[in-house]
Amino acid sequence: MEIDHELRRRIEKDSDIHFRLMNAVIGFLAISKVQTLNIDKMCTEWGIGKIKLYQLLNVMEETGLIKIVRYAKDTKTFSKGAKIFFADPSIYSVLNGDMGTRRESYIVEAFSDNGKSVFACKDERNGDFIINEITVEVGGRSKKVKKADYVIRDDIDLPYKNVIPLWLIGFI
Repeated sequence: MEIDHELRRRIEKDSDIHFRLMNAVIGFLAISKVQTLNIDKMCTEWGIGKIKLYQLLNVMEETGLIKIVRYAKDTKTFSKGAKIFFADPSIYSVLNGDMGTRRESYIVEAFSDNGKSVFACKDERNGDFIINEITVEVGGRSKKVKKADYVIRDDIDLPYKNVIPLWLIGFI
């Protein structure tokens, strides 16, 4: 059975749009400090509907390209989540991405791969993530604790009080 030429052309055009959109998401994640997507803007720019974009993000997450971190009570069928990262934090190094984003991506990967529930904090003044009901802030050597239970800092050697060196997370 031969596919109608018009149908084949439409399928190729749709596939091209989807690949370009995925490329745009990847490019955005590589350079952005703010890890959320503007769904309305992307839909307008690329001429696709929100449902199609959410489906595409879901496919990217299911295939292990990205990781979407949602709020704890986010039960919407179509949600862009609170934060979106590459599923593999080393991609940020390869693409010269933001160090803070790489740190957060590493924490998400380490804990979620270890079976822990990882959610974004609703209020960033409290911390970055809620991991198994513990509020965590992630940052560099001088990162403040805020209202978090723990702060995970890069560029320190030893833990103290409620401060954990980032390198120790690799042992979980």
